[in-house]
Amino acid sequence: MKNPLNNFPAHTEKEKAEIIANHFETQFKLNNFGTASTENTVSKSIKKFFTHSPTPTYEKVKASEIADYLKKIKIKKAPGIENITNKMLKNLPLKIILKLANLYNNMFKLNHFPGCWKTGRILPILKLGKDPTQPISYRPISLLATLSKLSEKIILNRYIKHAKKVRIPIPQQFGFTPQLSTTHQLLRVTEHILESKFANLATAAIFLDIAKAYDKVWTQGLIHKLIAYKFPHYIISIIHSYLQDRQFVVKVKNTDSSPRNIHAGMPHGGILASIIFLCFMNDIPQQKDITLSLYADDTAILAQGKKFNTISNSLSKYIPKLESWLKRWKIQLNVEKTEAIIFSKYFKHCPEIKIYSTPVPWKKEIKYLGVILDRNLTFRPHLNHIKEKYNKAFRAQYSLICRNSRISIQNKLLIYQAYLRPILTYASPVWAFTAKSNFNIIQVLENKTIRMIMQADWHIRNADIRKSTNIPSLKDFIIKLSDKFYNNLSQIDNTAISNIPSYDSSHEKFRKRPRAMLCT
Repeated sequence: MKNPLNNFPAHTEKEKAEIIANHFETQFKLNNFGTASTENTVSKSIKKFFTHSPTPTYEKVKASEIADYLKKIKIKKAPGIENITNKMLKNLPLKIILKLANLYNNMFKLNHFPGCWKTGRILPILKLGKDPTQPISYRPISLLATLSKLSEKIILNRYIKHAKKVRIPIPQQFGFTPQLSTTHQLLRVTEHILESKFANLATAAIFLDIAKAYDKVWTQGLIHKLIAYKFPHYIISIIHSYLQDRQFVVKVKNTDSSPRNIHAGMPHGGILASIIFLCFMNDIPQQKDITLSLYADDTAILAQGKKFNTISNSLSKYIPKLESWLKRWKIQLNVEKTEAIIFSKYFKHCPEIKIYSTPVPWKKEIKYLGVILDRNLTFRPHLNHIKEKYNKAFRAQYSLICRNSRISIQNKLLIYQAYLRPILTYASPVWAFTAKSNFNIIQVLENKTIRMIMQADWHIRNADIRKSTNIPSLKDFIIKLSDKFYNNLSQIDNTAISNIPSYDSSHEKFRKRPRAMLCT
């Protein structure tokens, strides 16, 4: 580990922890821009809110509520800085659970989130393929106090009841939302593009790269939005206390760094921060001729038209609104990493689109939510990407599943099913309708792996090998996966999901649509 200030190496664990802590501390700072009018509005709103405090009323915490949460917690989760484990909580007697209920009720009554629960212990994890001597190469994994995480669940339960009433999150937001996943958002985007293609419309999409959105949230701005959405007073007050005066330490082996202050952003490691982050993003500008696609801070804006002038006009109206919103709420856009693509084979040269006076580059393919989208939605570039990713993971597991490994065949197959196959099947309900020649790119990978695990001779057919393992072919597995996925769509209460086009997947003209996979 090297100190980036002087390039001197760190010799002790304490020095390493301090260097990494210095780096993480710079992440948790507010972006140095905004608008004076919004800052004044936020300041006045918060001052007025806390000046005119009503008589405290809150939904009381019962011992039964705590007991229900304790039944669901996983005992192997790592503890926070206080070293109270989930296993300890699981074995608490009723007498202590009653005291916890009293503690949490006083927390709401006094509008005070305990300071000892506001310090997270960060474990720095080296990013794949990065230089271990540079602090920028590490990502933070934060461990919070177990009692703090329990309190977050209690607060969240009350927050969600009101959030649903005021339409938080908006239907286009699929992040941290029950029943919704990246696959659902990818399906929505893909079907939107293909539906327009059937109507002879081109679709242009801009994929925004928001810099450290989660780590640099303007917390005062968030509290203002909670006030504007008229959340109950006690919920706003406890969230305000929860976000204030937070700290973290970095642990390297058995040594902690000195405590560092968090000046902005949402706490890592808890469930509450992720959900209330959606409130901060909830008022993103909307426009009738623009389709928004959000997964937390991963944002895409789509516009359609027969001519590029139509698309350009839609984007030109929307982009200034977006720029203004980003600036007002101190959200920084990485314009250099923001990219655009047009889904059409007819538009070879697209006119320039600018954000903050910087041209957005037009690409032939773009990665969104882990899937590579190409201009014609063939998904061949994505399957080639899967191949590279799979081969890398395969090499990492080779010593365990190779012919000379002493691990049983049953356990080797479990490694394939639990670790390797998910790489091949991620978001497969969206792209599995791809041409057979493209699908074979990944089917070959499964065949190779199963043959090696089963130590099969060259003359034995792949179908016979799979039959002996009771493992379905990759295609059959994906069909089963997709069937379950599409059957569950009707049970999801979300208008963006309900508006996904439906069609007869067995009809010839729909053979190049995602659901066509179910009829192969």
